[in-house]
Amino acid sequence: MRGAVIGSLFQSHYRFDGCKGKDFNTVINENPVIKDAAAVLCFDKTFADIHSGTVSAEDDFLNLLRRNFNDFAEGTYSDIFKTWVEADKSQPLKIYDDRFVLAAASIGALCKNSHEIPKEVKKTLGMLSSDSDALKTAELFAAAVFAAYHGAVKSEISDLCFGPSFIFKFESKNAADNEDEVYSDENDDYPGEAKLKELIPAGSARSPDTVFIEAVYAFLQAESFEDTLYHASRFDKGDGIICAFAGCLAEAYYGIPNVFEKKYTLFLPESLRSLYRAWKLYIKDFNKKTPFGILTKYVSRLDSDQDLFCFQNEFLFFAKTHSEYESEDYEHILQSREISWTEDSLTKTDSNYFDAKTLLACIMAVFRADYFSPGVLHIFISKGVFKRWLQRLKTIDKEAKAETDFPDITDVHLEVLCGNRIEVFKIEEGMVSLSIDDVDEFSIRHTFNFSSGKYAVIIAGICMKIREALESSLWKDTNEVTESAVRFRLQAIAEDKSVYEHFGVYNRVHLPEKEWLSVIETIRIFFNDFINSYAINTGIFMNAMNTGEVKYCGVEFSSGGHLYHYRTDNLDIAVGDRVIVPVGADNDERIAYIKTVEFCRWDNTPYPLEKTKAIIAKVSKNDSISGPYYIEDK
Repeated sequence: MRGAVIGSLFQSHYRFDGCKGKDFNTVINENPVIKDAAAVLCFDKTFADIHSGTVSAEDDFLNLLRRNFNDFAEGTYSDIFKTWVEADKSQPLKIYDDRFVLAAASIGALCKNSHEIPKEVKKTLGMLSSDSDALKTAELFAAAVFAAYHGAVKSEISDLCFGPSFIFKFESKNAADNEDEVYSDENDDYPGEAKLKELIPAGSARSPDTVFIEAVYAFLQAESFEDTLYHASRFDKGDGIICAFAGCLAEAYYGIPNVFEKKYTLFLPESLRSLYRAWKLYIKDFNKKTPFGILTKYVSRLDSDQDLFCFQNEFLFFAKTHSEYESEDYEHILQSREISWTEDSLTKTDSNYFDAKTLLACIMAVFRADYFSPGVLHIFISKGVFKRWLQRLKTIDKEAKAETDFPDITDVHLEVLCGNRIEVFKIEEGMVSLSIDDVDEFSIRHTFNFSSGKYAVIIAGICMKIREALESSLWKDTNEVTESAVRFRLQAIAEDKSVYEHFGVYNRVHLPEKEWLSVIETIRIFFNDFINSYAINTGIFMNAMNTGEVKYCGVEFSSGGHLYHYRTDNLDIAVGDRVIVPVGADNDERIAYIKTVEFCRWDNTPYPLEKTKAIIAKVSKNDSISGPYYIEDK
């Protein structure tokens, strides 16, 4: 499970220092231990080999697992497996170890129904150990992961793991009036820790059972994948196993944020990283998540206070992390749909044609009303309004075109050409390079090699931004390019070996502007001194206008003064330039500085188009023209 790998690396990289406050300190380890991650990935590959039917009949689970340890783990596996892997022939491990139970998460991810789990655990993990307690815990963990993948809410997962008599709800950190009081270092227990003691009596020896319980409990307290790992860190004894267990559940329930995943997988050696990518590709079609699935799973489960508590927390976190829906601006959204922030309007307005943004605004509006007047939320639930809204969100999920995850980009080759000049930007195998060859003037080459550390994270960030650009529909590839134009050819190779290519004119008209500017800014972290590079020169990239656009420039006549807008057809004018502009009724010529540049549609300009004056000329840096930098407004 990817969540186990990320959790193990997370705890190995950030070691909890033992404080009980809300914002605990960490000790950063630049060389995290990867032993647990190696074991997890070898188990994952073995499960995938068997599940896909790609192995021969004589290959049993033990032989495959031992071979994968030898082929991929490169001796990085923990001592627990060392003797077993290096033995002359495969044999049962004959141990009761929490890492053995951890492997059961992959069974939960691959099974089509919960009835398959006991049989699969016995058929595979049963070959490693005959300990009935170990197999029972493994079955329970696999079942919990299966439930998290298939739409279970946290109360159901809690019932499955601890029984219906256990109530995991504790004081919400979102609802607490005084967070300092709840999280004070003076408190003996972290919130909810007393309930954990109901499950693990004082003085209990560490075992797979206690690890499993602590991991599940950390997951129940959290509101996101990252938050789960932070909670698990409080219980972890430093080896990362609790974070690995909790990471499995959090992955199944929330998914893994892409940036978070990129950051920690960079600590894996390439052999293990290839296993990680292969498992990610194999598992992606088994348990796809819908955009609103984290919310719609509560459509018939809001009668329970415990489920309502979780729904509210998860909705608020969803709203915070999905700013594109602007849920915090619910009043404006409702007004634009002619919906009043009143009980009558919210309950009676037909929601069958609401879009997702409107539905989320309605839910937020009720939560805010309940904040000021407790009990409002229960009124809306009792009237069935929330059920209607969530059913509509579920319909939107079903009607949405199925989106396939765009694979991660691993290699990039970008050529930018103009006249006799050729520039090549490349990313491959932890290396980033930029070369500039100008037949008439010079040649420059610069290469950075990073397999790990912060610069490796930046390289991964460039690949991620290129991936985001490739997902855009705004590419306008063309072979009709003039000799004087700046041309480009881009080739990007994904982790699944698929190749993406684009070509044509290198400017904002032919590439997705917003996304590619973000790519350029990230590349400049490495090559900011290459001021003459066409590839990372935003001025060159922005030097184009779409049909129907007007270039508007905001100018200042005094430093920090009022901004005045002028239009221009001169594509070379950029922020920081001095220009001559007409001022007042007599159109007196004055010098001003360009502070902003924007390309607007002719029917959507910051100042009426008919009333906007044009810039007269750009003042060259070598021009001796003088004039006041400040004038009175006329």
